[in-house]
Amino acid sequence: MKISDTGIKILDIGVKGVFGALIAAAVVYYGNILQDERARVQEENRRLQAAIELTSRQKEFDVDLGMRLFGTLMGYYFQKNQAGAEPEYLRQQMLLLRLVALNFQDVPIHLKPLFENLDSQLTAAEDKARLRDIMREVAGRQAYRLTIDAGYDSGPTKVRAGDKLRFDELLTTVDILSVGPQGVRATIRSEATGRRPVGPFTITYFDTPLVDNVKIGEYRAALILYRAGTETAEVRFIAFPKHLAADRFDIQDLARMFRDVQMQ
Repeated sequence: MKISDTGIKILDIGVKGVFGALIAAAVVYYGNILQDERARVQEENRRLQAAIELTSRQKEFDVDLGMRLFGTLMGYYFQKNQAGAEPEYLRQQMLLLRLVALNFQDVPIHLKPLFENLDSQLTAAEDKARLRDIMREVAGRQAYRLTIDAGYDSGPTKVRAGDKLRFDELLTTVDILSVGPQGVRATIRSEATGRRPVGPFTITYFDTPLVDNVKIGEYRAALILYRAGTETAEVRFIAFPKHLAADRFDIQDLARMFRDVQMQ
């Protein structure tokens, strides 16, 4: 059956109309999809912005609350009291120090002088033991948080004077120089830095790794004291990425820098 020229023209118009309608429908369909996607992205951005603003306000609130709490606790701690060095008053001081140490365990505050001062005033052995338990608790919490990711933890290790603790993973050696009831004296040597030993320094019950540490290359290292006697002690060696603790000036490094500058 032969199709006439008119039929061909009509068929051509029909085909073009169908394709045109399909194209128009596709444009409308994809336009709606793009519009919905744009609306979804805008809604996600709005929620993200709201979350950021909420987090920022929460941080500001936390900082303000923390400052107020720290000021209040320290105010009570240093408040003059007629009770003097009575046991009950000293236990209250111990409680206040524990509140400060635990609530601000992630803040590099050096509370060691306060703990040592209170320890010197305590007379009961159980009170002294409790005070040291508080600082061990804080040091343990800090050690866990500092070493949980890309850190090193030796665990509790029994040592004597003259022992050398070798940590091949860090190319580091800890030399135990002396052991006594109040602490352990040691130095730290690292082959990674090629520098002379750091120390000697004394580790006491009131040292915490967040502030009492030394830099060895890309890491910071700290010793935590668990128990100490006349001949043996139990320590814990940890190392963690150096950015996790605030940097401090090393007096020896500073002196060498000045010397090198003067020699130029």
